[in-house]
Amino acid sequence: MAFVMITCRRQIHGLTCRAVYGHFATVVDDCVPLFNRMLDELLGLLGLRRAPGQG
Repeated sequence: MAFVMITCRRQIHGLTCRAVYGHFATVVDDCVPLFNRMLDELLGLLGLRRAPGQG
C-alpha cells in the first residue's frame, strides 16, 4: 500500500508542479488530457474507475 501511496503522491505533485510553473508550455497547449490520463492510471492502481461523464 505504501508503494501505491508514494506513486500517487509523486505523480500528482510532479504533474501539478510542472503545469503550475509552465514547464509544459513549450510541449503541450492543454494539460487537461495529461491530468485525465494520470488520474485514470492512478485510479487503476487502486482498482477503481471514474464514473461515466467524470472526465
